[in-house]
Amino acid sequence: MLGPEHVGERVVVRVRAATAGGRAKFTDRKGILKAVTSNDIVISFESGTSETIPLREIAASRVIPPRPTRFSEILDLEKALAENWIARDNERFSGWLLRAADGCTYRANSVLALSEPDVALDEALAYTEKWYGERGLPPIITISGPPAKRLDDELAARGWERRSESVVMAGPIRARAAGSSVVIADSPCERYFESVDERHRETLRAILTGSETAGFAELREGGEIVAWGRGVVHRDALMLSRVEVDPRHRRRGLATRIIDALEDWGASQGASRTALQVFHENEAAIALYAARGLEKKYSYWYRTRV
Repeated sequence: MLGPEHVGERVVVRVRAATAGGRAKFTDRKGILKAVTSNDIVISFESGTSETIPLREIAASRVIPPRPTRFSEILDLEKALAENWIARDNERFSGWLLRAADGCTYRANSVLALSEPDVALDEALAYTEKWYGERGLPPIITISGPPAKRLDDELAARGWERRSESVVMAGPIRARAAGSSVVIADSPCERYFESVDERHRETLRAILTGSETAGFAELREGGEIVAWGRGVVHRDALMLSRVEVDPRHRRRGLATRIIDALEDWGASQGASRTALQVFHENEAAIALYAARGLEKKYSYWYRTRV
C-alpha cells in the first residue's frame, strides 16, 4: 500500500467500481501521489486536476517509473535554471559554460555541460582544470540527467568523484492567495545570509541579485521576518530558490504561503510554470512541492576531480 514516503512519485491505483451481475469492476488511475491520510489518498493528473480516493475503494496500488522527460525539456529547464543562478565569472568554451563565484555553491562554481564538447574530451577537461585552477577552485562539472550520461560515464572512468545529487521539479503555476502579510521585495533581506560563511556573503548577494527579474518574498510577524524565498521569471518559467522558514516557526505552513506569493507574483509577470531544484535527501521539501502538483523531471549531480 502507498504511504507518505511515496508522495511525489508516479503511481497507479486500481479502484473498485460498481459491480455488475455480481462481478466487481475495476478502473486504474495513473498520476502523481500528492497526499496520503488515514482515510484516503490524493492523486494529481496531467490535466492539472486531482482526485481524492478513499482507501476502502482501492484494490491495489504501486509506484511506477516516472515517464522519461524529453531531452529537449531537460535542456530547456537547465538553461532557465542557469539564468536563475548567475555566477560572477563566466566563460564559454567549446559548447560548455564555465562558471566561478569564489566557491559559493556548487552550481555557481561548475561547468554547465549540456552537450559534448566541440573538441576532444581530454582537451576540454585539461582546459577546465586549468581554468578553475587559476581561480583557486577545484574543477566541477554538472551532470544534468540522461543527456549527460556518456559524459558521466567518461568522468567516472577517469576517477572524477560524484557529489551532491539534487532533483529538478516542475509543473504548472497554481497561484493561491498568500495573504497581505507576504510582500515581494526588490532585494534580499539579511536573513538569506545568516547561515552563510562571512567571506561568501557578498558573493551570494551578487548571485541572488544577478537577475533583473528576481523577486524576494518576505513574511513578517510582529515586525520580524519569519519566512522568505526567492523567485526569478525567465520567459514562461518561475524559478524558485532559497525558500526558508525560521526554525522557531516551522510546521505552520509558512513555506506554503511564501510559495503561494511567489507563484502569484510570477503569474503576474507572465510565468505559467514553476521550476526548482531540491536536494535529493530533502524528502519533506519534495513532498511539499509534489503536493502542489510539481513533478520530478530529472536528477543532476556533480563530478569533481579528486
